[in-house]
Amino acid sequence: MKLEGSLDAFSLPDIFQLLSFTKKSGGLHLRRAATHGCVYFREGAVTGATSDDGRQALARRLVGSAAVGDDALAAAVERAANEGVGIGRALSDAGAVDGELLRAMVSEQAVDAVFDFLRWADGDFSFSIDEPGPDDIGVSLGVEELVNDARRRLESWEHACRVIPSPDTVLVLPVSVNDDPQLSRAEWALLALVDGRRTVADLVMLAGRGDFAVVSALATMVERELLVVRTSDGDEGVSALARRHGLLARLESAPAAPVEVPVEEPAAPAQKPAEFASAPAVSAEPVADDLPADEPLFAGVTNAEVSSASTVASVLAAAANAPAASSDGGAPRFVADTRGPVIPPRPEPFMPRRRPDFPEDAPHRSVGMSVGSAAVATNAAPAHDAAEAKMHIERDPSVNKSLLLRLIAGVRGL
Repeated sequence: MKLEGSLDAFSLPDIFQLLSFTKKSGGLHLRRAATHGCVYFREGAVTGATSDDGRQALARRLVGSAAVGDDALAAAVERAANEGVGIGRALSDAGAVDGELLRAMVSEQAVDAVFDFLRWADGDFSFSIDEPGPDDIGVSLGVEELVNDARRRLESWEHACRVIPSPDTVLVLPVSVNDDPQLSRAEWALLALVDGRRTVADLVMLAGRGDFAVVSALATMVERELLVVRTSDGDEGVSALARRHGLLARLESAPAAPVEVPVEEPAAPAQKPAEFASAPAVSAEPVADDLPADEPLFAGVTNAEVSSASTVASVLAAAANAPAASSDGGAPRFVADTRGPVIPPRPEPFMPRRRPDFPEDAPHRSVGMSVGSAAVATNAAPAHDAAEAKMHIERDPSVNKSLLLRLIAGVRGL
């Protein structure tokens, strides 16, 4: 016997009662325009249903509940594409999803599908005998109980549609609530998807729980003022809060102070070396005749730039920081400072003045200068012997500026 016809002549509950009474097994196909759904029976009991076979409603429900991972879902999709089984059946056979959770999802999906079919004003139906359900995992739902659950949903659906009038409605989170919110796990999962831009239709698709479950839960949260329906004037949520802060900006002369974040105290800066801490001024004496003011004492510093108030330390610091001319006459380059510390680590008693190690009329002129307890001896050798030259200077109020300039003139090649 072939069972088919129009929903205008036979109501869906009557068809279910007939299949249940006759203990039929197979698939009851229902079509309306481009939509095709099916309810699967085994010996008169419903084993599963989908109101749109163009979408993987059960698989989306599992994904929305975060019950399946990427690898397991990819393997299930591969098997479903090659063998024609459902995603739920493939996950169950692989042990990739909890069995009790999967059975609950299949039952809820069947009630949602029948709820969708009951809202159809017209359509056609046909029954295929012995057609197995792709996601038959042993669930068996009584027809009478299934239809009653679907009808109860119809009664509360009208109220939910008054709170959320359209699938294109956009919801936003309020900035504050009157009472401490109490949320279930399902409500929290939906609240996490609300971003002020997604429509209710988007939320239904992401949650994968069906129209009734998602829209009813969203309507309940709107009535509890946990969500707000966004209007055209944007007088809700964070946008309204930012706009009101902007109104106060015209009365503020300066931007608000940034939030202070406690930070660790920085470490104390390292003490400056003793040679740069302090040094006595050089006595003001005439510059030697053989050192004119425009003659460069070293690269970048001339005699005229050294004042009588200069110190030994400051002059040496300028010499160290000035660019050194390359031996081939090219652009200046930095030369490593190998002079070592200028001042000994500890003071020593004054020693008698001693004479220079080399006379001034030697082929390689040397400048000797007694400063405190140590002597300054610099050998003005050619450029290839410059690395062998050594210089030791100590602080002394009686340092003669002329001798200092001669010293600097002698180390120009360094």
